[in-house]
Amino acid sequence: MSTKAPVYLGSYYTNPAVATNQIHSYLITDATEGERQLDEGEVLDVHVLSWEEVEQLGLTQMFSVLALMLAKQKREAL
Repeated sequence: MSTKAPVYLGSYYTNPAVATNQIHSYLITDATEGERQLDEGEVLDVHVLSWEEVEQLGLTQMFSVLALMLAKQKREAL
């Protein structure tokens, strides 16, 4: 849950040579845990990390790295 609107970071194709699906990334700056409405059998684990902890995860998947870089730029500009 959040009282602020999500900040749109951008979208990009996962593999434009062979696929047409896109990933859309958003930054939410004041998220709080609220009531969950999960589907039957769905499991969702929430981990709260600082920016420094996220940067130390050693992310290598391009989508995650790009989203983190865009989020950091937007966050610094807010």
